[in-house]
Amino acid sequence: MKHFYYWVVFFTTSLSATYLMYSEGMFSALEAHDPTYISFGIIAVYFLASCIVGWRLYLFAFNEIYSDTTDGWFVAQMMFDAGMAGTIIGFMLMFGDAFGQIDPGNIEVMKTVIKEMAVGMSTALLTTLTGLVCGKLLQIQLRILERGIDSYEVD
Repeated sequence: MKHFYYWVVFFTTSLSATYLMYSEGMFSALEAHDPTYISFGIIAVYFLASCIVGWRLYLFAFNEIYSDTTDGWFVAQMMFDAGMAGTIIGFMLMFGDAFGQIDPGNIEVMKTVIKEMAVGMSTALLTTLTGLVCGKLLQIQLRILERGIDSYEVD
């Protein structure tokens, strides 16, 4: 039962951190620098998967109903993969039309190219970071669930 309470503390901390990020305007910055919205998809999947892990912990802690964690590990890996896909998309945005427009003599064109490349690079980095962080946070929750199951089997 203590593992369920560990999860509650962990999830509450995640929600609090998300609220702080929102109140500090980090989601607005994320929206401005990730035109693909992959990061928001990863965050949404993270919270949905976290709720499912919490529900499974609740069922196990109070009703002794066991559920497999394989799907959770798959979702955590998919978060990493979505982050990597965002990296590739960001690089495609960065290099897509940039080199076709380069005219070293025209400063305005160079400014536009650099700006487009910066958007692509920020998309690549933000989606990677979001996928890594959310994937690791979900893996921690899954370990809490598995340790609860393991400790029950030992007793």
